[in-house]
Amino acid sequence: MVKLPLVFPPIETYQGYSFMLGIMLTDPAYSDIQYNGYIQLECQKTEYMSSVALIFSNALWDDYAALGYVEKSVYDVANFNEKTLMRFLCERLDQGEYLLLYDVDEYYLSNADTYKRWHVNHDTYVYGYDEQYFFAQAYQKVHLKQLTIKKTEIVKSLLSKRARKNEDRVRHFGAIKLHKGGGIKADREIMLDGIKAFFEADRCEGKNPDKVYGIGVYQVLMNAIRNLDEGQKVDLRPFRCVWEQKKLMRNRIVYMYPDANDDRCKVISQICDYTEMVFRHMMLYNMTLAKKEIEKGCQIIQKVMEEEKMWYERYIKEEGV
Repeated sequence: MVKLPLVFPPIETYQGYSFMLGIMLTDPAYSDIQYNGYIQLECQKTEYMSSVALIFSNALWDDYAALGYVEKSVYDVANFNEKTLMRFLCERLDQGEYLLLYDVDEYYLSNADTYKRWHVNHDTYVYGYDEQYFFAQAYQKVHLKQLTIKKTEIVKSLLSKRARKNEDRVRHFGAIKLHKGGGIKADREIMLDGIKAFFEADRCEGKNPDKVYGIGVYQVLMNAIRNLDEGQKVDLRPFRCVWEQKKLMRNRIVYMYPDANDDRCKVISQICDYTEMVFRHMMLYNMTLAKKEIEKGCQIIQKVMEEEKMWYERYIKEEGV
């Protein structure tokens, strides 16, 4: 049996981002990424909920590979048959590599609600195996879980001719491991600069003109949910992502200012609670389709935007200058 270390991550939204954080939190040399990173948000410049695509900036495996934090390899499924693929996946885990199965969603996993019913835009990530099962991080009932999945299910889903494919029509899977020659240390200057970049869009490097960054994402979310068609449900992921970003922001501020009575900490904790309320209102809207939940959510988002700007101006903007 092989079971690579994995901390259940403090964020659930967008599996690739949460899985990377779960790996990095296992190693003291890298665990400070929770303070230095996972702060900037970006989304599409859009009026439509279906295309918001809000995510954390610079927090995916490719970003960390480019920074030298992880080593990443990519393999073409076409090079394997059922027997050789099973053996190869296990060999990668034996070598301390985590598996990124981009094209295996819950449609192929028998313990999922959507098994052989419909595809979802989720991936599956594997961190170990025993004789019969892979140990995986995947979604179950819309929540991130650590599951045991039959090895044969994983292999057959990767080889399935009906499986999802990339734009080039080639199916890949990846393997990553932490680069043991490196490390990350919590850096007050990096943390402050990251916070400032969230509130001051001109600090964002390599900006895409088709995207909105930082605190500007709130306005995009308000516009998008107000433009919903009659009976259309909300994509909850952006709202959960905002809430989780605020949880990580709160953790960063508590790390920088460990006095629990510090107003910086108390105010950002209250703002974090507001973003959870927004998420709950969006959940309730999806259950009831009552437009009053949309309006309540928008009112709280507006409150978050205003209070967060005041918090930044009062407590953080001049820090480190």
